[in-house]
Amino acid sequence: MSQPARKYIVFSLLALVLAISAAVVLVPKGVAGDEVLLAETEQDSIAKAVAGYYDSRNQTFVVPASAVTAVLDRQDELALTSMPPVGEDEVHEWVLPKEARDILAAKRAGHLEEWCTDGYAAVQGRRDWVAMLDAGLYNNPNCPPVTEIETAVLGIDVKKTDGQTALVWALVWAGDTTTEGRSVQSWSIQEYALVMEGGCWQVDSDVLIGALTAASDEWGPSSPHDSMEQLQQFFNSALYPGEPIPIEELVSLTTLQ
Repeated sequence: MSQPARKYIVFSLLALVLAISAAVVLVPKGVAGDEVLLAETEQDSIAKAVAGYYDSRNQTFVVPASAVTAVLDRQDELALTSMPPVGEDEVHEWVLPKEARDILAAKRAGHLEEWCTDGYAAVQGRRDWVAMLDAGLYNNPNCPPVTEIETAVLGIDVKKTDGQTALVWALVWAGDTTTEGRSVQSWSIQEYALVMEGGCWQVDSDVLIGALTAASDEWGPSSPHDSMEQLQQFFNSALYPGEPIPIEELVSLTTLQ
């Protein structure tokens, strides 16, 4: 065998060894490449479902632009007459015109159909969402109606999944962009239970674990806010029933952006 042919074979073998070594590094021991790809795809689809649900839910708070003038006029009337406050389920005089109520009801129904399981949609559908929003406008006649909301998912942690169900923690932000100063915003930790239904991940429960408040006059999802150590926990997690969530687990959400 000639010297050039021998060198070609050696270089070819070396290239093959390097290619195999690279493949071993990229795929964890004992895990097939298809399984790695599947896990990554599942994580992405869960994250997209959570982000879609969270934004869609917040958009159901937005008053249609066509109704703003009528709402402001009605709020002026209420402010002058000093009507007593009401609860979410109490009967009161409507602030929203009927056309706006119909739009909001349709938006809420669309949200439940697109992002929620049939069971969760049925439970949530029993609430008169439009009446609840209207009660807020009624009780706060000096606050302008929300006409635009921005949202962001800042961190998401899939705590467990078997491919058909999943339990997820998410650090989320929502900001009311209605006012010029953009002063109304919030950060919260949500716990979502999801179920694979009809080939898509659907939200089956939505629990507010806790909330953080702004720590400066800055506005936006990356602006300063309370640390996780300052989180006020409102409800228990399914992973820690009857006890506080370890702070170190919540802190990890800030590293998952």
